[in-house]
Amino acid sequence: MRGDISDAGKYKEEDSDIIEKYPDGRERVRFKAVAATETSTYMKRVVGMWDRAVRERWVHPAIALAAFNLDFLCIHPFRDGNGRISRSLVLLQSYHLGFEVGRYISIERLIEENNERYYETLEQSSQRWHEGEHDPWLRELSSLIKNKDSPYRCYLYGLGWVLLAME
Repeated sequence: MRGDISDAGKYKEEDSDIIEKYPDGRERVRFKAVAATETSTYMKRVVGMWDRAVRERWVHPAIALAAFNLDFLCIHPFRDGNGRISRSLVLLQSYHLGFEVGRYISIERLIEENNERYYETLEQSSQRWHEGEHDPWLRELSSLIKNKDSPYRCYLYGLGWVLLAME
């Protein structure tokens, strides 16, 4: 069904899990996403929390950004393209907050260069997501920022200075 755009822009109509497929044909469920019937409710909740966090500043915007991104990925609201949409939202929300990270780095490239660790952290974070746990995801972002060898370090520092203080 990949490539079919008849449902573009619509929330998923069927439940979908995040499945890892191995080269030998085996599969395993990495994460059980929110049920299709609950997707709209969860999305309203996460967008409302984002709006409130930005408006009231009850949490630093960089933490709200990382939390929103993880929430979006765990809700998995669309049949296809959730990863690409989440990365686009990170850029859009960063610009909205005044962080022009897209001018200096490619989020896609950063994830590609750290692909295995990115997906491991996403899996770890999603395991306790239903309980409101975001810590592994925040630590991963902090680790990318603190990597002294990363050419992106100086650009990411502005986005994640508060995450550095968390550890």
